[in-house]
Formats: sequence, structure tokens, C-alpha cells
Amino acid sequence: MAKLHTIVGKFANSLYMRSFGIDQRALETERVRKSLAIETTLAEDIESIEQCRQILADLYSKLKQRLTKHADRNIAKQTVKIKFADFQQTTVDVQSNDCNEDIFIELLQRAMKRANNRKVRLIGLSLGFSTQKPTEQHSQLALF
Repeated sequence: MAKLHTIVGKFANSLYMRSFGIDQRALETERVRKSLAIETTLAEDIESIEQCRQILADLYSKLKQRLTKHADRNIAKQTVKIKFADFQQTTVDVQSNDCNEDIFIELLQRAMKRANNRKVRLIGLSLGFSTQKPTEQHSQLALF
């Protein structure tokens, strides 16, 4: 414990207690969802943009279905994630107020430009939600 204290300071006692499953912090059960995502790892790696678009279409319909449970949230961005066969990954996102399949397709095309002849093993779509409450409205401030 003394060695741990020299490394992390006052936090050592908390770490020591937590290592035994003892944690006195209050349990927080409420959290605000910041995003909604869906992805699939492919059984076999693929390489064509057409195959990727077919998978994207399927993921998009599932994402739209999940989004119905969060209809009260304001969308702030859309993201496409691709993991390549060498386990390197890339993400491309854009600010967006809607869940739009055409935007996801455009993001997929931009991401695939980074493939460098690598095959794709995972495709994911996500929506980032605004951190503002849905009832908060943006209004233009007066300049003068």
C-alpha cells in the first residue's frame, strides 16, 4: 500500500478499497445518452464499395428503428466507422440535424478512400446527440 501511495498519492486508499469491491460512492443510475450506434463485424472481409453500401443500408434501417426510442433527442452529427482487415480503423463524421442515409453513404465513400486496398471487416454507423435538452432552442443574438 505504501508503494501505491508513492505512485498515485491520496487516491491509493480508494484504489486499495475498490480492489476488494468496496466503494462508498453513491450509485448513479441516471445518465444522458450521448450517442446511438450500431455496427457489424463481418464473417468474411469485403473490399468493394457496393458490398459496403449494402451493409450500410441494413445497418441504417436498424439504426432508424432504434432511433424511435429516442425521438425526443436532437441529432447533432452522423458518423461512419470502418475497421479494416489489419484492425486499423477510420471514422468520418459530419454535423447533421437528421438521420440521413445519403449522408451516411457520402461518409462511407470518404472513409473508403482511406482503405488503401485493404479489406473491410467492420462497418458502423452512429448518431451523436446534442448535449442541450430538446426544449432548449437556439436563437440568434442581436448584434446591436
